[in-house]
Amino acid sequence: LGYHGFELRTYDELGGLREGWANVTSPNLMELLAVRYVLLPDTQSIPGFHKVVDKTPTAFGTTATLYERDTVPPYARVVLNAAKVPTDQAVPTLIDPRFPLNGVVLLPDTSTSSSPQAQPPFALATSTAAVTSWAPGRMTVAISGAETQASHLLVSENWYPDWKATVDGKPGVVRRANHTLISVDLPPGAKQIELVFDSATYAKGK
Repeated sequence: LGYHGFELRTYDELGGLREGWANVTSPNLMELLAVRYVLLPDTQSIPGFHKVVDKTPTAFGTTATLYERDTVPPYARVVLNAAKVPTDQAVPTLIDPRFPLNGVVLLPDTSTSSSPQAQPPFALATSTAAVTSWAPGRMTVAISGAETQASHLLVSENWYPDWKATVDGKPGVVRRANHTLISVDLPPGAKQIELVFDSATYAKGK
C-alpha cells in the first residue's frame, strides 16, 4: 500500500487504516506494538500512562503533551500457545479486550505450524525474553528460565519474509503472527535467538 507501495498491508490492517487508524488507541494494540510514549495535542487522562512533558507549543502552531507508560511494555515475550484463525478474524480478535495477549499467538489458518490448537484456560510462560542487542535488521533475544514444552517468541516488530532466525545456534522457523508481528518457534529449553533481516532480492537489486 501507499504511494510507492512500501507500506505493509498487515500493519495497516492491524492499525485500522481504512477506518482512520481506529485501532491505534486499543489497549491491546498498544501492548502488542510495545508503545511506550503517546503524544497528544492537549492534557487528558490516559489509563496506564503518566505525563512527562506538559502542554508545549510546537513549530506547527499547535500544542503537544507527552505521556509515558507507567510500565515499559515488553518488546519480546515468550508465549506458550498458538491458534490458527482465518485472516479476516485476526484483527477483530486481537483488539478484543478479552483476548489473552500473553497466552496465545494467532497464526494464519494457512500456517504450517504443527503447534496444537490452543484451548482455554491458556497457560502462561514462566520464562521471559529480553532483547540483549539491537541494530537495524539484527537483534539478539535472551530467554531467562526454560520452558519444558515448545513455545513461541513474539517480537513487536513487523514480519517480512526476509527475517531469518537461529535458536541456540541452529536454524529457526520465523512466522507471521498476530497478523503482522514476528514469531519464532522455540523448542523446549531455548535460551538465545538471533534474528537477522537478509534479503537476497535487495542484495541483487543493490
